[in-house]
Amino acid sequence: MSPGAADHRMRGLVQRHDWRATPLGPLPGWQASLKAVTDLILDNPLPMIVLWGDDLTQIYNDGYRVIMGDKHPQGLGQATRACWPEVWDFAGPIYEAVLAGASRSYEHQNLLLRRNGEMREAWFDLTYSPLRDDGGRIAGVLVTVVEVTAQHRAETGLSDSEARLRALITASAEITYRMSPDWTEMWSLEGKGFIPDATATKTSWLDEYIFAEDQAQVGGAIDAAIRDKAVFELEHRVRRLDGSVGWTLSRAVPILDARGEIAEWFGAASDITARKETQIRLEEIELRQRVLIEGMPQLVWRSDVDGDWLWVSPQWEAYTGRPAEELLGRGWTASLHPGDHARVAAAWKRAQSDGLLDIAVRIRHAPDDDARWCQTRALPVNAPDGTVLEWVGTSTDIHELRTLQDAQAVMVAELQHRTRNLITVVASLARQTARTAPEPQAFADAFGQRLQALSRVQGLLARSDIEPITLRKLLTLEFDALGPKAAQSRIGMSGPRVKLRRTSVQTLALALHELATNALKHGALAQEEGRLRVSWTLGAEGGGDRRLRIEWAETGVTVDGAAKTRVGYGRELIERALPYSSGARTTFDLREDGLLCLLELPLHKRKHGEVAG
Repeated sequence: MSPGAADHRMRGLVQRHDWRATPLGPLPGWQASLKAVTDLILDNPLPMIVLWGDDLTQIYNDGYRVIMGDKHPQGLGQATRACWPEVWDFAGPIYEAVLAGASRSYEHQNLLLRRNGEMREAWFDLTYSPLRDDGGRIAGVLVTVVEVTAQHRAETGLSDSEARLRALITASAEITYRMSPDWTEMWSLEGKGFIPDATATKTSWLDEYIFAEDQAQVGGAIDAAIRDKAVFELEHRVRRLDGSVGWTLSRAVPILDARGEIAEWFGAASDITARKETQIRLEEIELRQRVLIEGMPQLVWRSDVDGDWLWVSPQWEAYTGRPAEELLGRGWTASLHPGDHARVAAAWKRAQSDGLLDIAVRIRHAPDDDARWCQTRALPVNAPDGTVLEWVGTSTDIHELRTLQDAQAVMVAELQHRTRNLITVVASLARQTARTAPEPQAFADAFGQRLQALSRVQGLLARSDIEPITLRKLLTLEFDALGPKAAQSRIGMSGPRVKLRRTSVQTLALALHELATNALKHGALAQEEGRLRVSWTLGAEGGGDRRLRIEWAETGVTVDGAAKTRVGYGRELIERALPYSSGARTTFDLREDGLLCLLELPLHKRKHGEVAG
């Protein structure tokens, strides 16, 4: 994996992690596809996690590390089921579907997660995509996660606040309470119908009366009052008698003993729910909206019904490198790729009737002005009579995900192409073998050997993107497959390093297999005095085209007369198939003391590093 442009914390942890203790094995031995997708997520600001292999072993980035909470760093390299047992009933069937080739996405999905030692609710936008290994098989799952807990609570909180305002209960008297010196115990509380009474000592009062998200604020004010022996005074939320949210102004004074130490706290609290809820509607709603928008990774905007922008979030300015005043009105269109203008105009027109704008567009990204793919969605804001007042939309950067999907599509197309070609070759092998085999067992033996040769070359082709196929490697693979009877000491090879074209490797490999098999059965490797020498050279023709000349020479062989006239499958491959498929020139000369076969194949025009001496 290549180092990132910035010092990402998770990149260093991934590189230093002891992967030998996981099913993935040492990092240098990972498949190229796994390394590539790991690089992708480590450079991505969105929370992303790769689940790879049968155990769905976890590899995640900096964004996802925040979601892991106290499950990090133990979760790195851990099986996802062991790391997230609390959500397996939800996630398990999704992983099964994705590993079968499907994709899944969910918006505002509610999950109950263990965080910091306790179970808590959270909401997420989730996308699940299949990942393929170097052989094109689905080997893992890519999960993109955006936590929208704050957004969800803000949206639902507004609705709850309106309901509470309509059902407001105004307390008619002060609530009184007594607390221990360190506030660990509530000794008594008279709730006056606003909050539950406490007639016995309570040690769990904080969880019973104060919401979890407010406990840090209340606790901080208490600590300050204890430290300074000062009056505790705070406006905060409380859990009311009916379980709903209320607001109180609470004041408590320390009662000191003769030594000047705090003996207890005596407090009084007022129900200020009505005032506070009104204040929320006038002030806090706007604040929540701004915090929510500015904390989102998406680019947010508002426009009138004609598509003229009225407002943009700071993320838009940072993303495009253009100030807000240049983006308002129709100025935002200058940030689009010119090739997308017509599509966006058509999408806006459709949105007027569909009530939804949903389109992938390319937006120019600062500082290099690169055009990156973003998914843009917008919905209308309607008046009570149904009239559209304005549109509110978001744009989310999906460039890396789209690039990955495009690469996967190319890989699938290549796999399909190779599969069709391979089926054609196997069918041809079967026909040719059946034509020359005298009986079923001979057909089975010959066909099996030819399939093994085809399998060997497919293995080389599968690795050709990271390991070039050379002529010497092809010959060595074939000679090694002949086994101990091949009399390897009587075989010689010489020639420069030559990288072969993938399009010609399959037919050439089958031809070399037939030559090697015939040498083992009837030729130089079957007779004690026989010798086999394979040599090759490079030459050039007019126009700069380069050609490879292979000489297959068997000597010390007694050749019977019938063999000279017999034309088998191997000879047909050399004299007909190679010239047809690869533009080769071939000679097959069976002499008195052995065989001389010449193969001359065209190569690409020379490119840097393609042919080396």
